Amino acid sequence: MHDISNTEYYDEIAAIMDVCGRPAHACYLQGHWCGMSIGVDITKTSWLRLFEDEFLPNRPLPAEDQSLIESMIEWTQASMNTGDYDFQLMFPADDIEFQDRAEALVSWLEGFIAGFGISGIENQHLDAQSKEILEDMISISRLDTDLTEAETGERELMELYEYVRLCVLTLFENFTSMKLTHSAPTLSASLH
Repeated sequence: MHDISNTEYYDEIAAIMDVCGRPAHACYLQGHWCGMSIGVDITKTSWLRLFEDEFLPNRPLPAEDQSLIESMIEWTQASMNTGDYDFQLMFPADDIEFQDRAEALVSWLEGFIAGFGISGIENQHLDAQSKEILEDMISISRLDTDLTEAETGERELMELYEYVRLCVLTLFENFTSMKLTHSAPTLSASLH
């Protein structure tokens, strides 16, 4: 397993996404994994097949890249399972342009929403808190990323990041027992 931070995962997975030639952001992948794994028990292998079907339809993921993505999944899952609120969103470093970091947060949320959506959890199975959290996450995903740092402020962006992080942990706790009653989606499910 790779022993690197969430920022280093971001940099290395961003390079993989560039090779894929797809417009998805590196943060999208962790968000997608989190959204789907909160809703259902899905193996790394099954999720990687979904990833390959969407981003590399005509070629397999190179072994080194697969190992890196598996490590990101293991790191993410382990940090969610500690119960100590250690989980962090895979995010670009603080020295990256403000607008790029705002786009990263939006992309992370888009991935989360897509992953959660194909997990098969139906609205009637959500408690009031989970519904509210998901509505908030959808609203935040509509953030205008063309704003400059002066318009929204670094502090506000970091507050949104922290809020999303806590929302994910809350949903993870709320859905842990629910997973037992849902099965993983079929491999033919699309990441669209």
